[in-house]
Amino acid sequence: MRMQCCMIVMFIFIVLVMPAAGKTIVIQGDLQIAGEVIQESENEIVIRTNDTKIAIPRDRLEALGYRIVQEQETPALPLPTPTPEAPSITEMELSPEARGVLESVVQPPFAIVPSATPAVASSDPLASLSEDMESRAPEPLPPTGALPPGVETTVGGLQPLSAVFGSAAGPSTPAAEEMPVSPSPLLAAVPAPQTPAPAPSSEEVAPEFRGIWITRFEWPSRDAQKCLKTIKTIFETLKRNHFNAAVFQVRGQADVLYRSKLEPWSPLIGGADPGFDPLKVAIEEAHSRGIELHAYVNLMPVWGGRTPPPRTEPLHAFWRYCQPGSNPNWTCYDSAGKPMKQNEYVYFSPGIPAVHDYLRRVVVDLVTRYDVDGIHFDRIRYPGPQYSKDPISVARFEGPGNPDNLSWKDWQRDQLTRMLNNIYGAIQATKPHVNVSCAAWGIYRKDRIDGYGRFSSGYHDYYQDTHRWIEQGVMDALMPMIYWNIPEPKPNFDTLTEDFVKHAAGRHIYAGMKTYGDFKETVAEVLFSRQIGAKGNVTFSYGGIDRKNQWVDFYRDVYREAAPIPAMPWKENPQTGTIVGTVMKPSGNDPVEDAVLQLSGRTEKWLSSNDGFFAMLNVQPGAGLQITAEKQGVGVAEPLTVSVAPGQVIRVEIQLKRPK
Repeated sequence: MRMQCCMIVMFIFIVLVMPAAGKTIVIQGDLQIAGEVIQESENEIVIRTNDTKIAIPRDRLEALGYRIVQEQETPALPLPTPTPEAPSITEMELSPEARGVLESVVQPPFAIVPSATPAVASSDPLASLSEDMESRAPEPLPPTGALPPGVETTVGGLQPLSAVFGSAAGPSTPAAEEMPVSPSPLLAAVPAPQTPAPAPSSEEVAPEFRGIWITRFEWPSRDAQKCLKTIKTIFETLKRNHFNAAVFQVRGQADVLYRSKLEPWSPLIGGADPGFDPLKVAIEEAHSRGIELHAYVNLMPVWGGRTPPPRTEPLHAFWRYCQPGSNPNWTCYDSAGKPMKQNEYVYFSPGIPAVHDYLRRVVVDLVTRYDVDGIHFDRIRYPGPQYSKDPISVARFEGPGNPDNLSWKDWQRDQLTRMLNNIYGAIQATKPHVNVSCAAWGIYRKDRIDGYGRFSSGYHDYYQDTHRWIEQGVMDALMPMIYWNIPEPKPNFDTLTEDFVKHAAGRHIYAGMKTYGDFKETVAEVLFSRQIGAKGNVTFSYGGIDRKNQWVDFYRDVYREAAPIPAMPWKENPQTGTIVGTVMKPSGNDPVEDAVLQLSGRTEKWLSSNDGFFAMLNVQPGAGLQITAEKQGVGVAEPLTVSVAPGQVIRVEIQLKRPK
């Protein structure tokens, strides 16, 4: 999935079995679309691939930087030899623009195969879908971007569906029906089948998180009425089929899908206020049906467009903080000390405290103004193991930002943990009932499970220490993206889910599942999750289920009756308290960054952020607790004595004094 295009530029083709010879066309961008032209007009091009017609609006392509690179009379292209060993995939890593085109104009069935010259061999099997539609699944792809064995690659080549979806022994792919010759959005506002409700069980249904990721490519529209209708349809469908939680994306690449004074509107909804507040509407639709709404936020990406974002009001963070002349510059830098070049996204550097402050303000603003049940983070990681050698991070690592003398890799992991610690504390001080979760990389550590050493893992390749996050209490739940099957070959859903549940530290694990392949596998994964003590499942994604009309399958096979959301005892009956505050310079007017704070009875060291903010979580109740703070060369604070009760949030301000 995560194609870190550091060494080669990899194109992705939508390819199906070509019909007879005729006029063909290739449209190139982040995505290449190849097919037989069957109709052209000033406004759109209609391409046939297999039995499917794809209507492609010309203005959509132009807006995203796509262009026609080949248009000629040519015979149908030859098919490569089927490879039964090829992994079962339906999608690979796409940029946001490629994904947007794909999801807005392409109707299934379709197959996507990598294209490169030459093919690169690897021992790493490729998984499928992507995080937040453009890159959701943490497939175990090495950081080099190598391709797996058994996946043949050609330039302009075609691969039969059997090679993509599995061998003849696997589930068959039904023949495609001819699609209408018109642009067709991913979410058609069509009610789910009215399946008769099964008889109620005599036993009480156990609490279970039945969640679904709903990406920003699945519900917004520039047409306000269409957008409103889609939102309502989504929640009607979830209620009817006994889902109880929606993980609903509202922030993608430092732009948002709700009213904000901090960040601009997303282009996916027209780049301007649509005349209503989509998040407010979604919350109302969800809550009226007894469904929780978790606001799904991409945290670290800044921008992923082929062209820069427009100069909006408020000005996009890309223009403010990620330009060559930006001072400060918040961009990730590579191992050579150069600002990262855009592949899928430009990322904020997690080692910069001002980035922590900015993102915390965005999240707290969202939590303060909206009645969300949870905040769900995605892409909360470094973009790759070679990042980020930016000047600010390097200076802090070598100086006051590394009070525990950690190694470089451990220090990078610690930056994400510290940022989350402060965000969690700020939420506790605002609306403590709101829970925090994240989409965790599906393989936590590749060195902890036999046979997984060749795969990528969140801990080693992206400095995402998710198990520490729940141990430290900066996450209420993990939603690991385990988009692989239970049977061999590795990776295996059961092994990885069990690893997360085993290390849950009393918090919740909702195992993430894919929506492609045989639904019997989905049933097996839900049953296994229940058996080993996971608190539920979350499925990627709404559009994947909707395309295959699998609602009836969920309703019939795993979600026969409605179920309540499992309780979070540490939220409902807290046994510890929280201390939040700021550290100020001796003048009292300016905040202190990287002041070292300690709490009596605790061994860890906290650091104040760029705005002086800090948060101490899971403080054992008691009186006479002392807080100390100091920063070399700036000053030392008088010890501050506080008392903390269970569930209480104490706010303090600490002012350093100049050393005598």
